[in-house]
Amino acid sequence: MGNGLFEPKRIIKREEAAVITLKLLQISGFQGSAGNAKLAAGTSPWADEAVKAVVDLQIHGPEVTVSNGIYDYGSQHGLKRAELAAIQYYLMLPEQPLMQ
Repeated sequence: MGNGLFEPKRIIKREEAAVITLKLLQISGFQGSAGNAKLAAGTSPWADEAVKAVVDLQIHGPEVTVSNGIYDYGSQHGLKRAELAAIQYYLMLPEQPLMQ
């Protein structure tokens, strides 16, 4: 993930966004589990917990597909601006409270 470099001009991967999203939830008081979703191959080990969590919380759009109970989050794909806006919107105004 950049060999310790920030790389501000590089496009963020979806799995990186999942890690950031889970960290934001955790510092806001979210204490959910790591997630139980079964993922298709392609997610880096360091992002596995976060991707499972955002899939379980349904913090994604229709680009995430499921086949035979296995979710393809597209972890290695770049995150589009529209997807980032949707994540931010969901975090600020979830349909159901994420924290009790």
